[in-house]
Amino acid sequence: MAPSWSPTLKPFEPTVPIVHSLSNEPRLLTTCARATLRPEDVATIRALCKSALNWEVLLESAKRHGISPLLYWHLREQIPQTAPSAPMQLLRARFEKNAYRNLFLTGELLKVLDAFKDGNIRVLAYKGPVQAALLYGNLALREMTDLDLLIEPATFPAARKLLLGLGFKPALTLTPKQEASRLRSDCEYEFVSLDGTVCLDLHWNIAPPHLGQVFYFDDLWQRRGTLLLGGRSLATFSAEDLVVILAVHGGKHLWKRLCWLSDFAKCLQTPNLDWAILRTRGRAARAESMLLLALSLAQGVMDVQLPAELSIAANANTALQGIATHIERNLFRPELNVETDVARWLALLRLSDGGWDRVRRVARFAFASGPREWQTASLPDALFGLYPLLRIAALLRQAPSLLFSRSPAPAETQIRMQKT
Repeated sequence: MAPSWSPTLKPFEPTVPIVHSLSNEPRLLTTCARATLRPEDVATIRALCKSALNWEVLLESAKRHGISPLLYWHLREQIPQTAPSAPMQLLRARFEKNAYRNLFLTGELLKVLDAFKDGNIRVLAYKGPVQAALLYGNLALREMTDLDLLIEPATFPAARKLLLGLGFKPALTLTPKQEASRLRSDCEYEFVSLDGTVCLDLHWNIAPPHLGQVFYFDDLWQRRGTLLLGGRSLATFSAEDLVVILAVHGGKHLWKRLCWLSDFAKCLQTPNLDWAILRTRGRAARAESMLLLALSLAQGVMDVQLPAELSIAANANTALQGIATHIERNLFRPELNVETDVARWLALLRLSDGGWDRVRRVARFAFASGPREWQTASLPDALFGLYPLLRIAALLRQAPSLLFSRSPAPAETQIRMQKT
């Protein structure tokens, strides 16, 4: 393994974080989106809480961005006497409900992992309780809605049978051809407990084929780390793999939630993170552009200091910086944070690592039907071949909106690049 870069390496001209140009509510939310506060963060929080705040806007934004637990945690510590009682009571109720829910999900995760171990099925757990414990050291500080497991593709039938035996059922009712298509064209299958209290996503890859990223379970397994959770030792991703995986997850959603950037920024602070191999891992997964976008946003939104080589690489790509500008500009503007499928896909195409990747993505995106089409029109398996036509028709209906969508202006992109 290549040696880690020197910790004394000076970062490349750090960007001016967008937090300094935000209004009070999103600025407070972004400052609180950290597990550990720096002295300057504490000063910012206290100053903002003495100014005029629209608490209704703040609480709604915190809920939408999945930051309510961190917001409550830091406000409780920093301004316990001066915070308005009604908003703090609401945040406390959210915090406690989330904590109880997370403890319950952690117990369910451990039961499933025990069953997989007994069934000799290799599994890597991530997101949910694992990410909360690994990155924040506290299950209550991260919101979660489901459980996520990664298995070898070949073991999916055995894993499915095991989950059915544990009282789970598929979340969607699919015909045989729909299910076969899902296994070929997607990366996960959703299960839900019979009482509806637990959702579990069973992954056989990190990203669906149409996105172009490639991860190999054996490689991830060989590099795996371990986490002690609930008195059990469980397998999860290495720190470097997790950085790339979080970059892909946030990138495919164009980073619409601040909690994803909070996770990513915290992952970059992992002790002894080997920065030198991050781009190598990104290239190997055909996810270098998504990795560089994530690093650029971590620098620009979360004020993460990057090694010079990575900062230069992230900020030298004009197309990537245009996407970063668009994301930063719309992060706290929900009315502009809703993209059509086609518009989002055009942005993802620009994040492709190569020309052939773009061609493959266009073909797969245009012709691969999925649950959305299957739920829109119920066709018998004999007419399954008509679903791609329904998908193309839906895409054509969205196409005119692209003529009127506003891309980041070149001047805005240049301003952002000059800041870096």
